[in-house]
Amino acid sequence: MAGQTLEAVIFFLIGAGLYNFSSVDNLGLVFICLSIIFVIHRVISTLENAKMFSDRMDDLEETLAIESQHIETIGQIVDLSQDRLPEKVRELSSNYLSVTEPKLRTYKEGILNEAIYSLSDLHHSRKTPILQELEFYKWLKQEFREADESTVFEIVSMDETLEWADTPEEREFLEVNLEAAKNGASITRIFVFNQDRMTSARENPGIYQHRVNSRSGLKGFVVDRSKVERTAPSAFKQAGQGFIIVNRQHVIVDRFENNEARGYVTFEPAEVAKYIDAYEQFDVAKVPLDFQAKSLPPPAKTEATPKPIGEDNS
Repeated sequence: MAGQTLEAVIFFLIGAGLYNFSSVDNLGLVFICLSIIFVIHRVISTLENAKMFSDRMDDLEETLAIESQHIETIGQIVDLSQDRLPEKVRELSSNYLSVTEPKLRTYKEGILNEAIYSLSDLHHSRKTPILQELEFYKWLKQEFREADESTVFEIVSMDETLEWADTPEEREFLEVNLEAAKNGASITRIFVFNQDRMTSARENPGIYQHRVNSRSGLKGFVVDRSKVERTAPSAFKQAGQGFIIVNRQHVIVDRFENNEARGYVTFEPAEVAKYIDAYEQFDVAKVPLDFQAKSLPPPAKTEATPKPIGEDNS
């Protein structure tokens, strides 16, 4: 606006000069009138431009605000601090765009849609599908290998045949349990079986490591199966074929089938809460796993079940 004011002053001075000194009648007045019209037009144009600029700035601010919200939403869904994530996204995009054959378009979109569906299902269910035996043992062993003094395992073992079979997988699983306990993890197992199973339970090296006077660090308890089935039917049903609660945040659920050890892992809060409730009902009924109190014979010493180094003689 300062420029328009200066123009008006200059035009006025020129018009006054023409009015006083020009030999042409009314030339000064005509010049002043034209100058006024010109200055007014310039002012109007400036105001319109300022308004247009202001409107555009408002639109830009609104757009930036919307985009910022989008970015914030994406940041809440995706942990952008994960170094591998951008690489995986770029790899996915690159592979998708590299398939340019028109006749493969439907097929590649089907693959992408399947991936989107699987991720969406994982997001909503918060649990894995049923893991086959090799993958299931891999997850189990990884859980115990990563365990430290902050890790708490609360386990219900339902005396399934495959669970304590003398297989390489179960022997390795026992080893990672012992190593986790050595590293300070809290590992408590509640075995659910009838009294007539006590003798064979003592013969099992995995169960025997959980006895009350063991130095393994594994804490073992027992619940009478027939009794808990009557007194806590809901907990018994929820337990199914056994489960492992990890830090009360997720649960590894056993699903033995077709002579194979399988299972799934759930992080779904309501489902985790049900397993915690079942565990606590078993916890009320448990007694220490004490073979001496039963006056049972010592376990048979065979090459298949060697006595661990450093084990006590009780």
